[in-house]
Amino acid sequence: MCDVTAANFQQMYPQIQEEIAKCDFVAIDTELTGLHSISSPSAHLSLFDSPEERYQKLKPSVMRFTVSQIGLSLFTQQSDSTNGFATLCYNFYLFPPNFGPMDAEFTFQSSSCSFLTKYGFDFKKFFREGIPYLNEEQESTLRNILNAGSWPLSNSVVKDLLKITIAEVSEWVVHAQEGDSLTLSNLRGLQIFEVQLLLRSGMINIWTEVKDQDTVVVHKVSSSKRTQLERSARDSCSIELVLEAVLGFTRVFRVLVEANKPMVGHNMLLDLMYIHDKFYRPLPESFVEFKSNVHQLFPSVFDTKHISKRTKQELLPFRISNLIALHVALESRLVDLAQHGPTRIHIASCERYVLLQLAQLLLANQSGVFEPRIPLIGEYLATVEPHKNNINLIRARVSFTSLSGADPQAERPPILLVKVRPGWNSSTAEIAKEFATFCSLDVRKKSLGHYLLATNEWKGARKILRTYRAHPVFQVEPYRYWTHSPVVTSAFRLCCSVAAASVLVFFLGRPG
Repeated sequence: MCDVTAANFQQMYPQIQEEIAKCDFVAIDTELTGLHSISSPSAHLSLFDSPEERYQKLKPSVMRFTVSQIGLSLFTQQSDSTNGFATLCYNFYLFPPNFGPMDAEFTFQSSSCSFLTKYGFDFKKFFREGIPYLNEEQESTLRNILNAGSWPLSNSVVKDLLKITIAEVSEWVVHAQEGDSLTLSNLRGLQIFEVQLLLRSGMINIWTEVKDQDTVVVHKVSSSKRTQLERSARDSCSIELVLEAVLGFTRVFRVLVEANKPMVGHNMLLDLMYIHDKFYRPLPESFVEFKSNVHQLFPSVFDTKHISKRTKQELLPFRISNLIALHVALESRLVDLAQHGPTRIHIASCERYVLLQLAQLLLANQSGVFEPRIPLIGEYLATVEPHKNNINLIRARVSFTSLSGADPQAERPPILLVKVRPGWNSSTAEIAKEFATFCSLDVRKKSLGHYLLATNEWKGARKILRTYRAHPVFQVEPYRYWTHSPVVTSAFRLCCSVAAASVLVFFLGRPG
């Protein structure tokens, strides 16, 4: 596992670019400063949520929190007799750029901080050495500012440091002769570009160049020499070099898009939303547009959470609580079947190996023959092809959404309608308490004395219907939109009234 920060990103980028081009598939995982912001009761995730509703509920969280780290694992099948997989794992520490007018705002969620701390997240690297990134909209804004030739000062925290540097150079240049130089040291990160942009835009008789990663040399020059240097192809502060530095991890994202490799993740909806918003474009209003954009960026996406749920009856007939447990269960199942699982070389993170384990078990289950060989990558991917581009949804009306087609029909039990006997006081909380003993469920008030129940457990839904078939207080039945919707009922009554009136007019208007 290799940590990639702003300190070594530029050095490692060529290797990362080359390895992505060579690999067979990519596994990705994000760490976030927060998961879900519950700013209002309507923001709670619910079993009533359609994919569109879930997307709209998650959007504010994506805008409020940010990506603190991205894990990237590159799997390449070996061409030797083992057919094993060599794996390169990179952990990218990210931090939004503080550069000129760009000063992102984001928040932390205490539970996410606790989770990151528990698993050894290095907050110092995040704050001090995080790699910057931009989406296309931010890149366009920055390019326009750079092309304008004037550079605004950063926010107040960095502004004081820059003012000291500008004052030092201003005092020096008054007494300096052409050809003299001044060295500015200990410049961190993007400050090395910001100092040059400020000095060049404010003083016409100086030129700057980068000496080391944290050092800029200022030269006093004539106006003709300045013009000559501005046209030089070796300018250390050209617009393209500045953009390249501020784009940071976005360059890796674009390499992934161009490489068009199958992408693997676990519970990927939030991952894909953050990737879209932070490195591509701000999230669109429409969920359909979001899905279309993601599918164009990554045509082959595999969500191991969805695959494990859809194949659990074939492979793992018991409940799995999390990703680590899934890995352990799959490993045990492979041993039970005397199946030779994929060989990993230098693998450092079990969660990114789950797809191969699932595919191995599916292959064995389909053939019924346990061959002592490792399948080729094409065989693995063909096995999970039916699940491609299906992304798991947690506690929603449907169990997954499709990036490449229409979403599935609801597979959950039907929504139940609870009618409370007139005169009996009730609330959403009381209804939830009444029925919570049967199964996990969500309650929504429909109208006075009428409530809707949603659950993902068929057994519990059937038990509720049986138990309350003749209950003295609560009458429960499956909710049917065409029967129970007040809009449909009102429209039907209106149509009946219009039809009756038409018939009456017809008969009254006939000659006697």
